[in-house]
Amino acid sequence: YLGTSFDQMLDRINEMIREITEEQTNKRKAELAMLQAQIHPHFLFNVLNSIRMNILRKGDRENADVISSLSRLLRMAIEQDKEYIRLHEEMELVSHYVRLMNMRRKEKAELLLDIPPEALLERVPRFFLQPVIENAFIHGLKQGGGVIRVGVRLDPERMVIAVKDHGIGMGSEALERLKANIVSPSERDKETDKRQGFSGIGLSNVYERLRIIYGESFAMNIDSEPHRGTTVTFLIPRLEVNSADVQSHAGG
Repeated sequence: YLGTSFDQMLDRINEMIREITEEQTNKRKAELAMLQAQIHPHFLFNVLNSIRMNILRKGDRENADVISSLSRLLRMAIEQDKEYIRLHEEMELVSHYVRLMNMRRKEKAELLLDIPPEALLERVPRFFLQPVIENAFIHGLKQGGGVIRVGVRLDPERMVIAVKDHGIGMGSEALERLKANIVSPSERDKETDKRQGFSGIGLSNVYERLRIIYGESFAMNIDSEPHRGTTVTFLIPRLEVNSADVQSHAGG
């Protein structure tokens, strides 16, 4: 019995050594990949800034601003360490995204913001609004012109953010299918989300991400009527109210 136990212990030690060796190898590969990933973005940003300055010197401010918007979006997308940003930063990202989308279309979409000044410093997950704006462009306005409104209201312990497009809307049956798909997306829909858009995530992934961050205290509602547009409303806890929980999550 003692000999068998000793052999089992040696086997377990050898297994642990293999696991540690494999873990260290993967860690070194990840560190190398991280260093390579840091080099490429800095090079890209420097090139974009040089192009922007050359265009600006030739008097083409419009295209210089477009390149500036692209650079800022790419920088925020690559900076994976920033889980939370201020609401005013998120709205700046949304504004840059709308500018880039409008560059590709004849009919422009107008972004209207109704945000009280006291809400601008609230902390929110970065890039959570961009997929909703993208959805309004593609499905609401159908690549045409129109208006997209973002409104914010502060309650004592939560923030209400509504994104409304003045687009084609949808009937009750289509709305129920959309809601069901957001909660339980099919594998085909997940693959479709990966292929679409700047950030590669759709409404279902936004919903899942915010549920992970906020738990049961988060809610997302969708309302729509044919020819009257669609409204996506987020009800999220104010992170400043629960700063200890935020720091714990960010640290993890």
